Amino acid sequence: MARRSTSEISTKYSIQLPMQYQTSGADAVKGNGQTISMNSKAVSFVGDHDLRAGLKVCLVISWPAHLPDGTALNLCMFGRIERSLSLEVDVGISRYEFRTRGNPDGWSARGGTVELNRTI
Repeated sequence: MARRSTSEISTKYSIQLPMQYQTSGADAVKGNGQTISMNSKAVSFVGDHDLRAGLKVCLVISWPAHLPDGTALNLCMFGRIERSLSLEVDVGISRYEFRTRGNPDGWSARGGTVELNRTI
């Protein structure tokens, strides 16, 4: 029996949100995209680069809800690319957290930057 990827196991919810991504490693790629569907274990998105399966990746998704004081949020998700077909990518998520959106580029939160090698 074929092993199913994390992105195929659970129900994903269709949601289109703007996002940024960054892969780790010597050939790190930084880009923009839009989510297609997601849940707590997997995200599918369309990006502006052709990414290869197996890469570690950080996704910074502009979350539509705000805190009661109006502060905007990013959903930061860390994982590995499980499948990539042209510009459509499926990512298995290992960890996620909400961060306040203090910096318009999305990569800074709480005064620090996302460090892929340390956090995945």
